[in-house]
Amino acid sequence: MEYRGYTIVKDQRNPYGPAEYMFFLTEEGEQHDADYEDDSYHYTGNCKWASTEEEAKGMIDDILSE
Repeated sequence: MEYRGYTIVKDQRNPYGPAEYMFFLTEEGEQHDADYEDDSYHYTGNCKWASTEEEAKGMIDDILSE
């Protein structure tokens, strides 16, 4: 689904846990990347996650109000 310029999709990569909702700017598309630093990886992609679709919409509203 699209919401205020973002795409929200159900992310079920963990088959043993509850589904999460991933969102990202629609115009950028889904991008996953990580940088290795200080003996660990740090996510540098453009996706964010929320527990519910409503929580994702709230997070998007917060981002856009900054």
